[in-house]
Amino acid sequence: MSATGWRSAHGCAQVTRPYVDRLLDAVVDPQARLMVCRLAAAAVTADGHVSGDERLVFDHALARWRISRSMLTEAIRHDGVRRGRAVVHRAI
Repeated sequence: MSATGWRSAHGCAQVTRPYVDRLLDAVVDPQARLMVCRLAAAAVTADGHVSGDERLVFDHALARWRISRSMLTEAIRHDGVRRGRAVVHRAI
């Protein structure tokens, strides 16, 4: 990842790092950040394939917000237990 942005492996749209950082910085509540990561994990894995671009942005969000994968997994697990249903986990 360069200092200013990411280039798609397919030459498609380029999303700049400062743009992503502004989006991430707009979410200030720690619980909301965790929810965004949970939703992003679901979206990224929805098609059964995690592209390099998806992983790059997802990992950047986790790092910027200092959310570990174990914290994310626990939040997903806790929600499944709270709602009384089984939770299927996919590795990202």
